[in-house]
Amino acid sequence: MKNPLDYELLRKKRAELKAEKFLNFKDSLYGLQENYINKLLLNKTLSKPFLNWLEAEKLYAYPSSFSFFNLHKFKKNTTQTDIKDLSNINLKTDYSKYNLFDLPTVKSEYLINGNISDNLSQNIFGYYMFSNQAEIAKLPVDKRFNFILLQIKKENIDRPFLTQILFIEFVSTYLNKKNTNVYENNLDLINDVLDNSIFKDSLLAKYKKIKKNIIIPIKE
Repeated sequence: MKNPLDYELLRKKRAELKAEKFLNFKDSLYGLQENYINKLLLNKTLSKPFLNWLEAEKLYAYPSSFSFFNLHKFKKNTTQTDIKDLSNINLKTDYSKYNLFDLPTVKSEYLINGNISDNLSQNIFGYYMFSNQAEIAKLPVDKRFNFILLQIKKENIDRPFLTQILFIEFVSTYLNKKNTNVYENNLDLINDVLDNSIFKDSLLAKYKKIKKNIIIPIKE
């Protein structure tokens, strides 16, 4: 069996079709992929990690393929993104079929699939950044990240594991850029969310390593 999800074909159709027609085409293609994965999941000779990867792919590949900008373009039925109207979009009510917040429960065994920690996390960050851009613009620069993290925590109170993943990915993005301010300025909130989690110690270790390298730069 061959995976029917052809990314090259998707890119070609994105350029050729109007937004709504492309969305319908994308629906059908991911539907074929789900059927393909369902058949693979019946094969119990496959390893447990690979079965977990497949299950996560089935659940999250499609929603993680939508960015905030894409949803906006589909709503406007245009191939151009009208940035000034982004804050009027509410992913919780608009296009509920593609709602990034109406997701299956994220389990630790699904983290083997990068869709959750990479694409999906970035899409949800995009939602918070753009849907709250008016409020964020009013805040001092050093308060903006705290506002975003608080929004993530508040709106995902019933999904603590997903919240932890979002916190880890958000803070790690800035640590990877050798920016320790986000971690240091929001430490109480981060520790509260990550308390007793599988991520807390690894994030602290990453922070300490990067902080040490900033103070005592590694020689190239």
